[in-house]
Amino acid sequence: MREKSNLVGKRFGRLIVVSWAGKDRGNNAWKCLCDCGNYKVARSSPLGSGDIKSCGCLAREQKPSLTHGMGGLNGKRSPEYTSWSHMKGRCQNERHKRYRDYGARGILVCERWNDFVNFFADMGSRPIGTRLGRLDKAKNYELSNCKWMTTQELKEGKRPIPPHKEQNRQPLPAHCHNGHLFTPENVTKRGTRYCKTCATDYARATEGIAKDKRVQLKREVMAAYGGRCVCCGEDRIEFLAIDHIFNDGGSRRRNGDDQAGGNFYRRLKREGFPKGRLQVLCHNCNAAKGYYGYCPHEVEAKELLGLPVVKLPVKRLRLTNKEKPVVKKRSFRRKLSADQESCIYSRYIAGGITMDALGKEYGVNATTICKTIHRFTDTVVQSASGAEV
Repeated sequence: MREKSNLVGKRFGRLIVVSWAGKDRGNNAWKCLCDCGNYKVARSSPLGSGDIKSCGCLAREQKPSLTHGMGGLNGKRSPEYTSWSHMKGRCQNERHKRYRDYGARGILVCERWNDFVNFFADMGSRPIGTRLGRLDKAKNYELSNCKWMTTQELKEGKRPIPPHKEQNRQPLPAHCHNGHLFTPENVTKRGTRYCKTCATDYARATEGIAKDKRVQLKREVMAAYGGRCVCCGEDRIEFLAIDHIFNDGGSRRRNGDDQAGGNFYRRLKREGFPKGRLQVLCHNCNAAKGYYGYCPHEVEAKELLGLPVVKLPVKRLRLTNKEKPVVKKRSFRRKLSADQESCIYSRYIAGGITMDALGKEYGVNATTICKTIHRFTDTVVQSASGAEV
C-alpha cells in the first residue's frame, strides 16, 4: 500500500486507525479504535471529510434527552407537551399566527422552561378542560405567573381592546343605507349597508331588463342578415334563427369557432356581422333542411318558376333500423319446468358441460342453473338420509 494512502496511526475525531480492514464498495476500509474503547470499521472518504468522528458515542451524548415520552414520537402527544409547544411557538416563532400578540409584544419564555422536563416538573399534569394561562398578561411565561386555567378564567383576564379596534365592536345600526329597519329576519350576511328588503326591491326592479337585452340583441342580429326567413318569408322574431348556409355549424361548434345562443350573437356583433356564411331561417324551414336536406317552401317556389329542384340527402348521425346491427336478445326471466330442472341436474352431475353452456342452451343465466343444481343436491342428500322431503 502506498504511504500516502496509509491511515494507520492517524486520528479522526475520537477515532484512531489501528489497521487496514480490506475493501468496502471499492474504497479502503479501516479498523478504528474509539476513545470510549469500542471498535468501528469506516471507509477512507467519511473519515477524511469528517462525517465519522466516533463509534456513535458522540451522537448519543449530543442527542437531547427524550425519556419523558410525551412528544408524540411513540404515539399521541400529551396535553402538557401540546401546551408547552404552543407556548414556545407564540413567543419564539415569528411565523406563528399569534406571534404578534406574544413574542412581538416582548412576552418571553423563561430560560428554565425551554426544556419540557423542567416545565412538566413545575406545572404538573394538565387538568381536563383547562389551558395554560398567565396571571398577569404583561409578564412572561414563568412559574410564578402561570397556572392551568379554565376557559372562563382566560376570558376574564383578557387584555382590553385597543382603541383602533373599537370600531369593529360597534352594535348593529338601526337602519340600512336606504332607511329600512334592521331586524333579525332582515339582516344579510353581506354586511349592514343593504338588507333583504333592498335585495328584494332590486330584483323586482331589474326582473325584465336581462330578457329585454337578449331580445334586443337578437333583433339586431336578425336585422343585419335580412330580418326574415329566406325560404318562407316569416318575419316574427320569436320564430327566427341563424342558419349556416353550408351546413358546417356542427363542425365549427366542435372546433370552438361558433357558440350557441347569446355568446354567438355577441361575437357576430363584435365582428360586424360577417356575410356569406350565415342566413336567417324560421324554425320550420331550419328543421326541414336539417332533416331532409331541402325545405317544402323552396321546392314549391322553384316548381312555380319552372326551375330544377335539387334535393340533397342529409346523412343523419343516428342509425336507422336497417343500419342497426341485429343482436339476438336472450331472456333471463324464463322459468324452467320440473323435467328441465331434472335434466339439467343429471347432465351437470354426469360432467362434460358447464353452467354457462347449460344457461345458453335453456335460455337462462348461470345463477338460475346454479340454484337448480344446489336445490336438487339438497333433495338427494335429504332422501338418502331418510328425512322427509
